[in-house]
Amino acid sequence: MKSMFWLLFYQHEHSAFARVTTYVFYVMAELDMYTDAMFIAIATTCGSWYGHAALLTYAGGVVALQLCIPTLFIGASQGQSGQVGAMWNLLLFPVESAPRTRQKKGYVPLDQQFEINEADAKRQVMVLAVLRCLGEDLPQCVLQYLFTINVKKNPLIMFSIGTSVCSSVFAVAKACYSYNS
Repeated sequence: MKSMFWLLFYQHEHSAFARVTTYVFYVMAELDMYTDAMFIAIATTCGSWYGHAALLTYAGGVVALQLCIPTLFIGASQGQSGQVGAMWNLLLFPVESAPRTRQKKGYVPLDQQFEINEADAKRQVMVLAVLRCLGEDLPQCVLQYLFTINVKKNPLIMFSIGTSVCSSVFAVAKACYSYNS
C-alpha cells in the first residue's frame, strides 16, 4: 500500500520513468526490511550468534539512526515546519512526498504551506540515505554474507543481500543527485 502511494504521488509532477523508478525503489526498500527481519529469524532458529548481531544492527540502524534521532532532530530544529517534517519522518515518508491540501486557489503542497525549506528537505533525504547505508544496510549485508559462507546457504538470505545492496546504492545515488540539483 505504501509503495502504491509513491506511484500515485508522482502522477502529476514527474515523468512516468520517475514514477516507476521511485515505485520500484520503495518496493525494494520494503523487501529489504522484510528480508532483514527474516534473516534475524533464520539465523536465530539456526542457533547462530549472527541472528542476535543482526537484531542489534537492525534495532540500532533502523530504529535509532533512521527513525528516532532524525525525527527528534528535525522536530526540534525547524519550528512548525520541523514538526511536520518530523511527523513525515516518523511515518517513514520523506518531506518531498507531503500530500496536497485543498486551498481556495487550488491545491498547495503541505511543504509549501508550512514553508519547509527545500534545502532542508534535500539534506534530510541525503542524511537518511547515508545513515541507512552505513548504519543498517552495510552491516546487515556483511552479517548475512558471513552467515551464508560460515553457517548455511539460504536463497532468501542471498536475495536479501541483493536487495540491500541495490536499494542502498539507489537511495544514496538518488539523494546525491537530488542534493546537487
